[in-house]
Amino acid sequence: MTVLQSGTLVDSRYKVAQRIGSGGMADVYLCEDQHLHRQVALKVMHERFAQDKQFVERFEREAQAAAGLQHKNVVGVYDRGQVGGTYYIAMEYLTGRTLKDVVNAMGALDPKLAIHIVQQVLAAAKFAHSRGIVHRDIKPQNVMIDDEWNVKVTDFGIAHNPVAGDVTQTGQMIGTAQYISPEQAQGKPISSASDIYSTGAVLFELLTGKVPFDGESSVAIALKHINEPAPRPSLVNPAVPPVLDAVVLKAMAKSPVERFASADEFSAALENAKVSLGEGAGKTEIRSAPTAVAATAAVAATPPSEDELKRKRRKRNWIIAGCVLAAIAVALLLWFLLAGNKQTVPNVIGRSVGDAQSRLASAGFESQVFNEQTTKAPAGEVFKQSPGGGEEAKKGSTVILTVSSGPGKVVMPDVSGLKQSEATEKLEAQGLKVTVKKEFDPDVKKGRAIRTTPLAGTTAEKGSEVDLYISKGPEQIEVPNVVGMDIEEATTTLEKDGFEVDTIEEDSSEDEGQVLKQSPAATTKADDGSTVKLTVASGTNDVPDVTGLSEADATQELEDAGFKVETSEVDVPDSDDDGNVVGQDPSSGTASVGSIVTIEVGVFSGTE
Repeated sequence: MTVLQSGTLVDSRYKVAQRIGSGGMADVYLCEDQHLHRQVALKVMHERFAQDKQFVERFEREAQAAAGLQHKNVVGVYDRGQVGGTYYIAMEYLTGRTLKDVVNAMGALDPKLAIHIVQQVLAAAKFAHSRGIVHRDIKPQNVMIDDEWNVKVTDFGIAHNPVAGDVTQTGQMIGTAQYISPEQAQGKPISSASDIYSTGAVLFELLTGKVPFDGESSVAIALKHINEPAPRPSLVNPAVPPVLDAVVLKAMAKSPVERFASADEFSAALENAKVSLGEGAGKTEIRSAPTAVAATAAVAATPPSEDELKRKRRKRNWIIAGCVLAAIAVALLLWFLLAGNKQTVPNVIGRSVGDAQSRLASAGFESQVFNEQTTKAPAGEVFKQSPGGGEEAKKGSTVILTVSSGPGKVVMPDVSGLKQSEATEKLEAQGLKVTVKKEFDPDVKKGRAIRTTPLAGTTAEKGSEVDLYISKGPEQIEVPNVVGMDIEEATTTLEKDGFEVDTIEEDSSEDEGQVLKQSPAATTKADDGSTVKLTVASGTNDVPDVTGLSEADATQELEDAGFKVETSEVDVPDSDDDGNVVGQDPSSGTASVGSIVTIEVGVFSGTE
């Protein structure tokens, strides 16, 4: 995956400040346009899609579609190009919040504010529709709101342009489940009426704070859009007036032909509702012209006589009885026809989507494909079907296939420096399986996380295994034996093996600088980079008192103490002192080992 770091210059023009968003196809970065000195949003396609021709076409279609939509309610597109092994679009940078953020923070909006916002969305849709472009993914997340409640519609990533062609696979659902039109959910051809439906779903959410349909999965929600009538907003929020109930229900009609014919017509209905709200909520209802005419005619008619009423009642009863009998006959006929037209549905779970559709077609069934992220099956494999394998269903009916789109991607979090338990919990919260590995590290405290594989900031599949490396602290190595070496040689030896050296001196008869002791002891193990303490001979010793000893004995004792001996003769008056030491220098205390001690030997030359 291409991750642009802060300061990166794209195409010698766009300087990256920071990543501000991430979606299914691309990441979005805030950049500074070095040529025009303005902020732009750079949308960079995920690199894994750059090798897929369909995704590239879809991405470029967004740029082409949006570049041609220069409108105050549509996000502007400035430029496109390539970066690394993928593609980018340079767009208008918008401050503010998404409409979804507004709803999450405020809940149901005031009806007049909801109308104000949706009319701007419809203005953007009208402009796109006039140029042959259907957005196909109108939702609050794709609507930006500034502080003045001005609207910008974003993300034409799956927009459909009949001229440019459509890269969507037949039978595949495109859009977001909570706002998708029934025809999109069924993989049928789409039109501007599909955007009308999605905008109606957005209006429902603004009026109630909730989506019109919800469920445990995108498939369940899509089936509700197909099969269930849109709920009245007032059932969720009683403050919604009937006039807005009527607008939402018309916009979200199951059949495209029953919806508003255009964004203009939808906006006009909202304008009428706004006028009604100004006069008092709920005073005006939207009714079709035939109903209004019939009501007027009924008021103007002359009241019928009693005999006429009886005749009408008898006639009505016969009509009702005839209808009931006809309905029973039709029901019986359909039962006989359908009972003989049922067939066993093949079990296609575990098969590739192409293989599954082929097997169903051979058995006489249509198929409808929905994609869903899951760890239950590899991408492209069917993991649910309805009706299930082995069940009976009408030949030619549609089997709903739920196909795995893979487990989905997550951005690897940075866990460096965390305790093992904290790092593991953070990774598992992203749906990742953690394998702990330990290694020596001189810079990371024992028991703390060093890194992960994949690295932080890159992507990984949900449910995949990741390696978490935990520090064992510095590596332990064997301490060499340096006792008996001089301090310089000992220091060189220890530092070569990665140790620090600390010394203390001790009086000794050994040569100055010789290592007397070491800690830790030789052949034991210590942390790489730890300190070895050395006890070194200081080079001094006590000078023994040799006076009264013979010259030979005095010399031997001094040399044993590490001193050199020089002799001088002095006359002595007493014959007992002849040949003995009568004085020495130094006479006591300490002196450097190897230094000279001078002894004075008595010589008797007189007569008694």
